[in-house]
Amino acid sequence: VLITAALLAIPALLMAFDIAVPDPGQGSEGVNWGPMDFATMGVLILGSGLLFEYASSRVRSVAHRAAVAIAVLAGFGLVWVNLAVGMMDVESANLMYVLVLFVALVGAAIGRFEPREAALAMFATAGAHAVVAVIGLVAGLGPTLPADAFWIAGWITSGLLFRQASLEAAPA
Repeated sequence: VLITAALLAIPALLMAFDIAVPDPGQGSEGVNWGPMDFATMGVLILGSGLLFEYASSRVRSVAHRAAVAIAVLAGFGLVWVNLAVGMMDVESANLMYVLVLFVALVGAAIGRFEPREAALAMFATAGAHAVVAVIGLVAGLGPTLPADAFWIAGWITSGLLFRQASLEAAPA
């Protein structure tokens, strides 16, 4: 909760002191958040933190914790980017990324966040994300392919770390 409050204090202070933020290619513009922006980001930050704590609280493996952290950060970033600017030119097409998050959350939850099952869930999430990007490309929805590749790499990295954690936990 304190980290959430500290992170939300940044845009609040920027707004209070009317500090301009550099916007690449656009010059500078001030931060202009409304109450709903603060509430949305508060829920997103707090929810991501709680999900990380829940999924990594009972594990000792560094690989497992790193896998959880990357998966949660990838989910957080995907939601944040889609809310801020969108991953595709057609705004309603960005809703397809909800399915990507659904695959990640449901897959990991079904496997009870165990490393072997979570690895499969992350690989499936990478596949789902790739399918969404290809659909966007074929349908002419203007996907941002470098950003999609970045997130797909995150899902795969998380899956590989979960796989490593499952091998560490396996009896010799």
